[in-house]
Amino acid sequence: MVAAVRTRVESDLALARAEAEREKRHVEVVPVDDGMAWLNAYLPAHEAAALATRLRRAARAARAEGDERTQAQLQADLLVAWGLTADGSLQARGIGMAIDVGVLISAETLAGGGSGHAESADGSWEVPAAWLLGSALAGEAFWHRFLTDPVTGDTLAHDYRGYHPPDILRRAIVLRDGVCARPGCLVPAAECDLDHREPWPDGPTSGTNLDPRCRGDHGLKGHGTWDDIRARYETIHRRPPAA
Repeated sequence: MVAAVRTRVESDLALARAEAEREKRHVEVVPVDDGMAWLNAYLPAHEAAALATRLRRAARAARAEGDERTQAQLQADLLVAWGLTADGSLQARGIGMAIDVGVLISAETLAGGGSGHAESADGSWEVPAAWLLGSALAGEAFWHRFLTDPVTGDTLAHDYRGYHPPDILRRAIVLRDGVCARPGCLVPAAECDLDHREPWPDGPTSGTNLDPRCRGDHGLKGHGTWDDIRARYETIHRRPPAA
């Protein structure tokens, strides 16, 4: 109440203070014990209120449809899902899908079925390894898992857990294949999309499951006609058996 009165009395000063505070907007991540962290955001009040309303309504809708998580759990899970899913308007400004997170998991922990912990690359947090060993990793963040020696700490293996291939994998596939994977198509691989042979997440984001496909062929495959085209091509160009 006192703040409201002061705002009305000192209108110009209040506006100046508000603009100054708005310049300080930020997000802070504070890791704590037991694999958890606080996500604190200093935001304009109206934006925070709108976000809170959206979270509350979306969580209620999910519960009405039978989701058994609590309201609080749903709001937390929704916030994570929204934060890790690319948004078109942000992506246009260069923000969005390029979310890379590195975690270290010891070979000993992996052999034990994930009963140990995974640690962040910078050592600022750790979580139960089982949280990161499954396939249900939220959103479109790209998780890099480094398998380490439990004694020396040396990296033994590195794999990717996400849909979009990292730049180094894309470059390797471009150099490997040179052109579009469709027989007869000569569109340079550098100008192609990378297509999962076995759809993700059942198929991994790896060199063995990715092919470069030009935008046209990728679109045809997505509409279920690529197999027909390939079958016709192979029928036409099949060599007759040797006499």
